[in-house]
Amino acid sequence: MLVTNVIEKIFSKSFLFLCLMLFVMFSSAGCRVEEHKARVEKLKFNALVFENNSEVVLENITVSVQNTGAFMSCSVILIDRSCSTTFREKVYIGNMVDIAWEVDGVAYKAAPFYVMLPGVINGEEVASVLIVFSPGGTVTASFKY
Repeated sequence: MLVTNVIEKIFSKSFLFLCLMLFVMFSSAGCRVEEHKARVEKLKFNALVFENNSEVVLENITVSVQNTGAFMSCSVILIDRSCSTTFREKVYIGNMVDIAWEVDGVAYKAAPFYVMLPGVINGEEVASVLIVFSPGGTVTASFKY
């Protein structure tokens, strides 16, 4: 009798519904992570552009990529100007970047952050990393085709 009651509870509709919902939640979360990972693995880039939209001259600008040691710098970027470089094509793997610069001898640094992914990743095209300095010391980094 006890075994029958336990079996009936295990196979009750509410218990089955709960198990089904948990299965759907866990399996869809796994798919989401894999989908993001596959999306990032297709993003190729081969250039970096610093764009100075701020209202000051920037000096000793550097970007370094955590975990890889990749590094790029420009000595001076005048107001409304840019500095860029190209390199061998790479596949984005999602490492954080550090950005530092100076204004009139005073050092500034953006907290380590990730480069924003484009809305649509085109595996056939090669993107550039665009780092924009805006008024007030705001810095953004994104991929552009």
